[in-house]
Amino acid sequence: MRGAQRLIVVDPALQGLSGHHFNYNLALAEEATRRAVPHLVLSNQRVAAPALETDLALMPAFQATPYVNLQHLTQHEYDAYVVRRLEEGLTPILADGDLVVFHSLTQANVEGVGLWLARHHPRRAMMAVVLFMFVDYLDFPDEVENAAAGRYRRFFRHCRDLPPERLVLAAEHHEIAADMAAFSGHTRSVGEAPHLKPAAFLGGLPREAPSGRAEPRRIVYLGHFFESRGADLLDEAVARVAARRPGAAVFDIQINATASGMDADRVEAVRQALAARDSVTVHEGPLSTETFYAILGVADIVVMPYTGYYRRAGAGLFYETLALGRVGIVPAASYMARENAWLEGGMVPMAEHSAEALADAMVHALDHFDSLRAQARQAGAVWAAAHSTAAFFDGLLPAPAE
Repeated sequence: MRGAQRLIVVDPALQGLSGHHFNYNLALAEEATRRAVPHLVLSNQRVAAPALETDLALMPAFQATPYVNLQHLTQHEYDAYVVRRLEEGLTPILADGDLVVFHSLTQANVEGVGLWLARHHPRRAMMAVVLFMFVDYLDFPDEVENAAAGRYRRFFRHCRDLPPERLVLAAEHHEIAADMAAFSGHTRSVGEAPHLKPAAFLGGLPREAPSGRAEPRRIVYLGHFFESRGADLLDEAVARVAARRPGAAVFDIQINATASGMDADRVEAVRQALAARDSVTVHEGPLSTETFYAILGVADIVVMPYTGYYRRAGAGLFYETLALGRVGIVPAASYMARENAWLEGGMVPMAEHSAEALADAMVHALDHFDSLRAQARQAGAVWAAAHSTAAFFDGLLPAPAE
């Protein structure tokens, strides 16, 4: 299928103007517009009113998200709900020649999507793209398959007879893709998905932080203040860096503690310890998209002291850090560290999940910053070209006329 009359994105989790889902949809819409292909996003019904005023063409269609169940439905009932909402929202508007993208599938909605595809894909000359973005088929920290793996296997059984040339399957990275291919019994090819970065946000950011600054280096921590993202390590780690390399670093730290999983008293203790330091700027709560990327744009070193799920998964901030050629800190036992090693990039592996190891990694990044920055810039340029939205669409749609 070398043309498309329309791009239709199915995203039950799109509710606001920030985060993974908004960024992904906006990047898809930007590329569709560049190719003169109209687009439509089937979003959540709770989508914030300002999102309706963006360049995204939205059709609110879902009450539930894959992350929050609807009225405590059983899994079987939720599968039926997904199929019903697709039948009511997607089926009536579908036309031959449409490109339909289901992105960020989880164990919650993967089987419902498979059931819908099995019913409608043979009847329509459409291109369907399914993007797997999670490792929720594994239990952590043991990293063994859980019952959800069976749901991914059943998805592939539902799609067994669908024409492969019109069903594109891809995963967040090559390790998940290998798992998905195994779930299919190696009957389906699973590629690596693009890591969609809206040009509206990243396009104007420099490939490195402002030049001419030797010290202090700016170290940033951005995103949800989750324990699984090392939030509980930050106060001690920053104190250790300040003691070992006085004046060498300033810090921007976002404390967005919504659903952090941390005890409220512990969150407050970390907040107070960080706020008491002159070298630390604390950014409270959710940040606007403009503020988030403004902070990232001046970062020298991006800290990602993640654990658990993130040993096998990537993270949006990791891909943005990589694409921008920034120095990063990632857990040594993780996909992110393995990807960086393969790229010979400029990220520092954090030996273990502790405040001491995080401080050691930050000190190493400060002491070797110039060489790490050069590696990060080179690796980031190579990686970004291979994982762009345009490169992914080139395999699906004709290139836009020059």
